[in-house]
Amino acid sequence: MNTKLIIELLDDSLGHSVQTWEIDSAHSVQIGRSPDSDVSIRNPYVSRCHACIVPKETGWVLNGISSQGVIHEDQIIQSIDLYNDIVIRLSRRGPLLRISIGSEQGESKTDDLIAMSTIAHEDFAVPLLFLDKDERDQEVAEIEKADYFSSLKGIAQQLRAEKNNKR
Repeated sequence: MNTKLIIELLDDSLGHSVQTWEIDSAHSVQIGRSPDSDVSIRNPYVSRCHACIVPKETGWVLNGISSQGVIHEDQIIQSIDLYNDIVIRLSRRGPLLRISIGSEQGESKTDDLIAMSTIAHEDFAVPLLFLDKDERDQEVAEIEKADYFSSLKGIAQQLRAEKNNKR
């Protein structure tokens, strides 16, 4: 196989590439938080060994290894055949990666598009914020039970009473 992989770490809010790895050889590629990974991403939502890309006769396959999952088009996947400019997310809250497949002689489709345009945009929507409502409600309940919060409520009630007495 005479192709290379271009793996881009994308900025969640804008979709722009913030870091790029070019893989020229036909060996497997490990993606994870470990500094020993071929694609090392320091992010708390990325497992030490999160995913692996392996070559096959017709291209490349990405295999999810982490229990945190690999997300493609809002679905958790175990394995997927890679195609040019595929976008995946490492876990539900983890970073986005765009994977391009190019030949060693030429540039990738993404490089060509950026070189020809003055404004580059992505065709996929990137959520800016994920809110786990159950987790939020649990944390709020824990805060409400805490002694410090109870004392603040008491001080607030006392200040309101003093304010109402001055009227």
